Amino acid sequence: MQTEDYSVSNSLGETIDLKGFIEEQARFSVGSDVERTLGLENGLTLSPSIGADIGFASLDGEGLFGRISAGLTLSNHDNWNIDFSLLFNVEGDGSGSGGGKIGARVSF
Repeated sequence: MQTEDYSVSNSLGETIDLKGFIEEQARFSVGSDVERTLGLENGLTLSPSIGADIGFASLDGEGLFGRISAGLTLSNHDNWNIDFSLLFNVEGDGSGSGGGKIGARVSF
């Protein structure tokens, strides 16, 4: 990503110059997601899943980073399912982020 030089002037003739910069990043990662499907006695299907990635951001990046995810889906195989998932990310500088999702689908 490249940002050009930028200048701002006011009516008094004062100028503030901001220098442009170039930021480059290359990210390499490896990971896996695993899901298992379980048939329940009442005919519904329960599918838990878990996943993880680990990687390295080179050039202007922050070094190591990672992702962990987990989810659960309940379905009747015919026309509906309900799913829930969580995601957590960690960057090499110690910053992190997380999120969740709840969804429902009905086919008709």
